[in-house]
Amino acid sequence: MKKILPLLILIFSIVATATAQQKVVPVAFPVEYSAATSSDVFYYMLPQTAFLVTVKIQKTKEFQGYYADYAEKLLGLNNIITQNKITYKLKGVTIDPVNIPDTSQFYSVELSATQKKKGLLDQLYAGNSTADHNVFNPTYEITTASIPDFFRNYADLAYSEMDDSFVETKIINGVVTQVPVNQTKLVSKSAGQKAQEAADFIIKVRKDRYDLLTGINEVAYSGDAIQYMIEQLNQAEQNYIQLFTGFTVTNEETYTFLFIPDGSEASFLFSIDPETGLKRNAPGKNGQNYYLETKPLIDNLKHSYFETAKYTVTKLKPHDGYRIRKALPAMVTLKKDNQPVNIFGTYYIYQLGRIDILPLKSDNFNILEYGILY
Repeated sequence: MKKILPLLILIFSIVATATAQQKVVPVAFPVEYSAATSSDVFYYMLPQTAFLVTVKIQKTKEFQGYYADYAEKLLGLNNIITQNKITYKLKGVTIDPVNIPDTSQFYSVELSATQKKKGLLDQLYAGNSTADHNVFNPTYEITTASIPDFFRNYADLAYSEMDDSFVETKIINGVVTQVPVNQTKLVSKSAGQKAQEAADFIIKVRKDRYDLLTGINEVAYSGDAIQYMIEQLNQAEQNYIQLFTGFTVTNEETYTFLFIPDGSEASFLFSIDPETGLKRNAPGKNGQNYYLETKPLIDNLKHSYFETAKYTVTKLKPHDGYRIRKALPAMVTLKKDNQPVNIFGTYYIYQLGRIDILPLKSDNFNILEYGILY
């Protein structure tokens, strides 16, 4: 009996080794050849949470009026655009969470004999449908508003006709005679003259509108006709006034990019420079800097302390099984510098969760619920 017992233990150990799941080994990314210990190996990465960020920016172009220098003198206007410029300001930010592979948490798993017999590798790849994975690339869209036709096509005559009357001396039939002569010639207009004509047109439009409203012409227009004529006169007045005050054109730019929180509470997201627009590489000195704060609602410090103490004080050995990580809730807030500007709410973020190591012999464990196949 004493000789049989060790033999049974040896046989049991061999069977257990042949059927139980093998160790899960951390590997560097990209996968090195030496990490593949056999042909029946699969690789997986733990998921991490990223945000698909959509930023909408309002781009405003200011155009100086053609007759800006005469606005105050001729029309008494002083709140005008004095130079052409472009400015940017934030209009809105939205975020959408997506799960992507975490290349820093990369593992290889060698299948046990039981898993091979069940065809686990085929099952894993069959269940890891590519239809469930999306590739997100940065995008840029712009919604443009063009310069109004009136300003783009506006042209004023650069000359005027002037009648010149004078007396010309002629000899007719041997008699010296003075003959009156009228001559029309073209004279170039100055900028001041053009501005004066535009101002005179504004006054005329206002008079015509007043006459229409008071019925001075004694014409029985219908209500719709009067409304249409008033609208046309208002538009004409507005067009000519903007020749003095200037006008603005507003466009909307939309940027979409992928952002991965690094685990710190606040990470730089983007900046808006009022003169050049959106910047993502680093906080700007002249613009408004925006940060995404991911503040965990659960603290992992105590768990990490207990895990460290458990293996230090006792004789327990760390497990060598699957690594898993569950997402933890965090309050996500958009901040401008240190001031909150929008609280997005609570999102579950994988990289804030702790990594747990399961024991071996987890043959029935479904890794697709916790990891992403490589």
